[in-house]
Amino acid sequence: PNITPLGNYNEGAFDLNTFTSNFDTEIALYSTTGTLIATNDDAGTGLQSQITPTLAIGTYYVVVGGFNSGFADGLAVPGAEAGNFVLNINGGVAASGTLAAFTFAAYSINVIPAPGAAALAAMGLLVAGRRRR
Repeated sequence: PNITPLGNYNEGAFDLNTFTSNFDTEIALYSTTGTLIATNDDAGTGLQSQITPTLAIGTYYVVVGGFNSGFADGLAVPGAEAGNFVLNINGGVAASGTLAAFTFAAYSINVIPAPGAAALAAMGLLVAGRRRR
């Protein structure tokens, strides 16, 4: 499948959802090695999907499909539902489009150090490298 890159996101808590899609969606999150991290069919009382993982630095893959999709390690089988979907990441629209029956949309996200984490690490190196007299 075609995988569309969605860019960089800071490490930490994530909210991946398909809220405001107009059909019954399913969502899955995979590691860079194809390991299934999380999946969801219906979040709350609606037919849209939501997963809320905490992600460390690395590359991840998000797959959006219709109802009755199947997800497992290294495998995504699209479901029969079709419609217009919206993929939201951390409160913002990251992607949208139309899924035909028996198709899915696949995306990659790069999780990077949170702002300040690199600066704190650099400061630690400076302190560690400082000699006493």
